Amino acid sequence: MRLESGPDSAYTRTWSPSGEIEYAKQADGTRLRYLKEGSGPTVLIVLHTVRTQLDHFQLVIPKISHAFTVYAIDMPGMGWSDITPGASYTEPALRRAIVEFVTTLDLNDVTLAGESMGATVSLTASTELVDRVRRVVAFNTYDYSNGVGRANRVASIYVGSARLPAIGPVVTRMENKPVLGIVLRGGLLDGSKLPKHYLAELRRVGHRHGYPRVAREVFRNVDSVIAARAL
Repeated sequence: MRLESGPDSAYTRTWSPSGEIEYAKQADGTRLRYLKEGSGPTVLIVLHTVRTQLDHFQLVIPKISHAFTVYAIDMPGMGWSDITPGASYTEPALRRAIVEFVTTLDLNDVTLAGESMGATVSLTASTELVDRVRRVVAFNTYDYSNGVGRANRVASIYVGSARLPAIGPVVTRMENKPVLGIVLRGGLLDGSKLPKHYLAELRRVGHRHGYPRVAREVFRNVDSVIAARAL
């Protein structure tokens, strides 16, 4: 496992100059990067989508930090959280990480909110945090067939190829800004609203040692996220 000396804050600081950016250590030693901003009476934890990171909420958090104490998390291996060789990216593994985050920081009266994959994990984590979670807000819950591949034709080809045994690792290593931009814009009502600086940050993360495997494993395990609807 490669550990950065401290949480990478260069990009996040451009939109959250005063938030606390820290790492939360898990029982296995893996660290999750998170941003804490605001001082409102209700704890709000926000969970991002597939192939993004906590900066996904950069236009939302500054508008609500007066009403909430917001914790935005880079889920395991994603964003600037630690990348652990051989780690699992199934729904149960992601759920376990969020449950441990909440209990380790001893957070109570929590609202869990997420989009896509983050929405699913918000819902499933709440089943194990019944004494700590007051409500869940789930947008575009990731419980539909094909997952992110349904965004557009390019997304379908890219994600489908990334999941294949032989060429999948090559596909994720070859990810570039134009392709990633097309895939992510497919999930927006207005694709022009995807900031170029945010796309550049996502590609910067994509260059991290070990990140191509993380991306591939997330895509390969979307079925476990879809199956979590049973909860």
